[in-house]
Amino acid sequence: MTADSPATTPVLSLEAIETLVSQADPRVLFVEPRILRRVIIQDRRIPGLGLRVPHSRVYTIERERLLVIADRSELGLSPAEELPRRIILLGRPTDDEEFARLTSEERLHYFWRLAFHGRVHAEVEQRIEDQLLNSTQIAGFIQLIGAGEFAEIRQVLAKDELLLPPQDDEGAFVEFMAVALELKYFAPWDQKLFFPAIRDWRALDPIWNQLPHELWYRETQPVGTPERIVPHGAEATRSGSPRHESDKPVPVATHRTVAHDPPLSARLLTKAERASKVGNQVKAAILCLRAQKSDPGSAENHRRAAEDYLLLLAKRLQAVWKLSDSEMEAWWQALCPLLDRALLGYRSLEARILYDLQKVCVAHERGVYRFDVWRWLLTFGRAPLRRQLPLLETVQSAKYLRTTADRASSIRISATDRQRLLTLIREVQTRSDQNLRQTVRPLIESTFDDVGLVPQNIPERVARRKVIESLLDRLVERGFITMGDVRDALSQNSLKLPDVSGPLELAWGDRLLRADRKLAQVLDGVYRPGAVYLRASQRLSSLAFGTGIGRLLVRHVVLPFGGAYIALAVLLHVWEGFFPAPVVPPTPVVTQVQSAQPGAAAPAPETAPSATDTVLEPNASPPTETPAEGKPSTAGQVAETNSAPSATPTPEGAEEEEDEKPAKTKQSAPLSGVVETIQGAGENLAAKAADALGSASKSNTAAAELAQKKKLPQSFYATWAVLGIFLWMILHRAKFRRSVVKYLTRMWNASRWLVYELPVSVIDSPLVHRVLDSRGFAIFKSYVLRPAMVTLVLVGTAQLLFFKSLSLRTWFDNFLILNLFLNSPAGRSLEERVLDICVRAWHELRFRIFAVIYHLVMDLFYDAMQWIEQSLYTVDEWLRFRSGDPRRFVLLKIIIGSVWAIVSYVIRFVVTLLVEPQINPIKHFPVVTISHKILLPYTFHLKTLIHNSVGVTRMTEATALAIASTIVLLAPGVIGFLVWELKENWQLYVANRPKGMRPVRVGSHGESISGLLRPGFRSGTLAKIYTKLRSALRLESDPGHGYRSTRQLAAIDEVSLSVRRFVERDFCALLEETHLLGGAQVFLKKLLPATNRFDIELHNSHHPDRPAILRWEDLEGWLLASVVELGWMADLPVEVQRQLNTALTGLYKHAGVDITREQVLTAVGEEGRHKSELVLELTHTAVQLVPLNHTHSALRTIVYPLHSEGATIHPLTASGSTSFSGPIVARSQLLFQDVELDWAQWVEQWPGPMQTPDKPAHLPDLLGLRRLA
Repeated sequence: MTADSPATTPVLSLEAIETLVSQADPRVLFVEPRILRRVIIQDRRIPGLGLRVPHSRVYTIERERLLVIADRSELGLSPAEELPRRIILLGRPTDDEEFARLTSEERLHYFWRLAFHGRVHAEVEQRIEDQLLNSTQIAGFIQLIGAGEFAEIRQVLAKDELLLPPQDDEGAFVEFMAVALELKYFAPWDQKLFFPAIRDWRALDPIWNQLPHELWYRETQPVGTPERIVPHGAEATRSGSPRHESDKPVPVATHRTVAHDPPLSARLLTKAERASKVGNQVKAAILCLRAQKSDPGSAENHRRAAEDYLLLLAKRLQAVWKLSDSEMEAWWQALCPLLDRALLGYRSLEARILYDLQKVCVAHERGVYRFDVWRWLLTFGRAPLRRQLPLLETVQSAKYLRTTADRASSIRISATDRQRLLTLIREVQTRSDQNLRQTVRPLIESTFDDVGLVPQNIPERVARRKVIESLLDRLVERGFITMGDVRDALSQNSLKLPDVSGPLELAWGDRLLRADRKLAQVLDGVYRPGAVYLRASQRLSSLAFGTGIGRLLVRHVVLPFGGAYIALAVLLHVWEGFFPAPVVPPTPVVTQVQSAQPGAAAPAPETAPSATDTVLEPNASPPTETPAEGKPSTAGQVAETNSAPSATPTPEGAEEEEDEKPAKTKQSAPLSGVVETIQGAGENLAAKAADALGSASKSNTAAAELAQKKKLPQSFYATWAVLGIFLWMILHRAKFRRSVVKYLTRMWNASRWLVYELPVSVIDSPLVHRVLDSRGFAIFKSYVLRPAMVTLVLVGTAQLLFFKSLSLRTWFDNFLILNLFLNSPAGRSLEERVLDICVRAWHELRFRIFAVIYHLVMDLFYDAMQWIEQSLYTVDEWLRFRSGDPRRFVLLKIIIGSVWAIVSYVIRFVVTLLVEPQINPIKHFPVVTISHKILLPYTFHLKTLIHNSVGVTRMTEATALAIASTIVLLAPGVIGFLVWELKENWQLYVANRPKGMRPVRVGSHGESISGLLRPGFRSGTLAKIYTKLRSALRLESDPGHGYRSTRQLAAIDEVSLSVRRFVERDFCALLEETHLLGGAQVFLKKLLPATNRFDIELHNSHHPDRPAILRWEDLEGWLLASVVELGWMADLPVEVQRQLNTALTGLYKHAGVDITREQVLTAVGEEGRHKSELVLELTHTAVQLVPLNHTHSALRTIVYPLHSEGATIHPLTASGSTSFSGPIVARSQLLFQDVELDWAQWVEQWPGPMQTPDKPAHLPDLLGLRRLA
């Protein structure tokens, strides 16, 4: 069968495409997606509603089983049509937007790929059924692939929803065969990106050689389908300079056509020439392209003019970066393909890239200086008014170049052109970053020396180098450094501040504050000194964290008892939220006041108590008279009457009062006397008195309610003391802390076993499976369980909405009717269509609405903060002064800049102190959340205080409420900011340094190595990026990768760069500082990432051809480290190897390694009693050692349970019985995470350059030294 494509490419209907695919391989049968899902659900016994069905694009099934599940009419088969023994089911596309954009050839290619995938499934499953491929052979193939590689394969297939139940090793191997062979023929360039842990695909040739896969590939190829699809559109543009007509990219489509207008073309060319004279070649080139559209007759000349303007830009870049002529020519050819999409203006990424490159030239050519009016005024002219900022020029060039590199990964040009541009940008970016680092690094080092941030030992020297490099990273990434960056760098590394020496240092500032002032001088323009509130918080925290008394109070009082109080307060608020206590309003008191009319006669006892008036007394006791005596029955009635809007009753009100009961009339009699007395004093006085009475009543009631809410129960303080002592014991008594952790672990394990493991074990038991798979249960499910559930939903809903009650007979009749309908062909069809709608809706909700909402919520606040920061930076950049600016612009910038300095300071204050802690999810919970919950009840009380303090006549209640709400809303942000700052400030001082070696932050978002590798909700960064990459690759057919996949590849490179920096600054820098290898330099040459691992290739300058390879991989939730190849490490002297082993121990501790392969094999004796190699495998709960002989057949597995509580671990067999094949080992011999290495011990191991420690630490063997000996 030939693969030549036809001369013409007519648009083929879906029926014609199905016919071509089915003619190529008669096993292929196209069905509706709902039918395919039903077949998979019933054939694989998948529980649930079927919203998530794995492998739902293609499925293989036996003919007899298929006809049991689906009717011939549903499959589109005639009654007499014969079917092959095994069928390959392909789902018809529904309304997939990506599929709708494909051409006929691309659709044929798509279905050919699915048919080939299904063909591999069918053939391999048939061989397993015929015992031509047994479990022993599959286990051998898995061993050939590798345990870590196969773990990645399972993770990838499960994440892509390709693993079918029961998801065992056999099913994963079959699926891997289908996916790997599909990639081999249809996208061989994507193999290493789908399964990056497999470094050498040729090593798997023994697996492929067992199968005639090339024959399957040819037999499934539809007629007229090419073997490779050439991308079309923007992705198909050819590489090279588009000066020639044959090399032009496809123009960008516009919404309207531009009429032929030569005068407009001339005007645009004039504007272009004018723009080029002032140095704006990018705008000139875009204007030429617009002239090309308005004058098609001279299109070639206009295009050439636009490219000539870009040539001028390339020559300016040549002067900036000191490029050769050939390099300049390469840049020009790489920039020309951006012109077509740059025609859209600044909205397009291509235009922004060109403008960013032009900014690099402007920053280099014109320089930058600053007018600091406020500083000049505050120093009375001693400080210079105008300052040059030469350092800012270098930083701006690096920043613009980095922005260009970030945007270049997403531009929509051909893959070849994009890759060529990215290569040029990365080359120049590397040189620019190195130049910036070499310029700024000595300035930071001298500043640290001046303020006293001097290391005292070799580990601190390594830490100081790491601090400086991390500051340079921030400078390169953002274009500036802040005091917070310096504080965080010191807090997260081993270089610390000493304690505050006394009041003088407290007043003058500690070393961090002095460094802040010094860096603002030496890094003028690129360093932002700390604001007043930051410096104040640093001074205050130094009292608490940088003095012995402060630490004593914090550790023994604030943390245990303050934490206990907050915990109890939170529990109390949560309890009140779920179980609110009823609030009983207090009873106001009636007291006597003299009448306003001295001559008035005293009323009768029934109408008034005496010739006096009644008012509410806040602190008096309630009356005790009963209603029978004609007194008010409750204080609430008196308060309600006193707060009436008018003191004079209307006639209507009088009539209503006459209609009331006598008791109520008697109750209102005292108040009537009060009103009559007030009327005698005048109408104005009466109104004021009534308002005062009502306000007093309301205020007293609100105050009483608030006091009742604020009142804590009597047991609160006793519980607080007990909980505080308990927390103090946890913080300061290690034995007690271990006991608590052990008890909580037991409770968690017992709960997990009861709630999860026991039900799962029962459901997965063979007996339950036999029941669920039995024909009797299938009948019960179809004719009893399913109709009963549908009846309950439909009839129950109808009863709730339309009927009061239904008889049992009605329920039973509806059950029978629904039973008959659901088990009829029409019922099954309706059920599947409804389920199909639900599946599509769920897909839309999950992948579009939910995902969009989640990412929108998560990214909105981050983008908002970045936008504010970038906006402030943009305005600052615009207000900077450059050589050649007109004088009127200089004066205008001076005026605006002076005002903007105050405005930007206020904006940064509000955002940093009040807003950002509340919208940052990390800072918001739990501190800001708790603060909101505590402060919200005080809103109206605060409103009353503000209203009364300012005055009723000066401020309305609405204004007071707005002010109070704003204070209550923003105050928690201040609390969150202070707590966050104090948390970081605690680790600034030497006395607060953690005793042990702990995992450090590696990723750009604070992830550790395990956080980058281990899948989880907030971890597994690398696995998530690879998942997005695979999704992008499935939408592309370009071997050079499209813009979607290029964006994800750039994200992988960013993660790799973070890990590279970690290894270089923690390990290579330590070897350099100690001169452990003499004059040899150790450097990281390659870092190969995968979904669940990093391979680190370390080179020695004296042995460049023998690299040492380290590996970190996540296996079943454990971070496993191993030395894949010793390389140059094997040739070192024994003492040097011991020191190198110590350095590796520190690196592994900072990486958060849980288990090392060499340590485990050394502990159990890898020679073994069977004289065979031990293969180490990990599960969630145990280490498994499988001794294999030379024929790769398993002899016996030794299991070491890792979650045992004893100090030693006894070996077990795979069945759980005691094993005598392995030794009893201590936990620290198997678990590297249990190896103790504190900071003092770490410092002792490095006394000085070329020196060995007096007391070498007893550390595990990470290099296999005992094996080598």
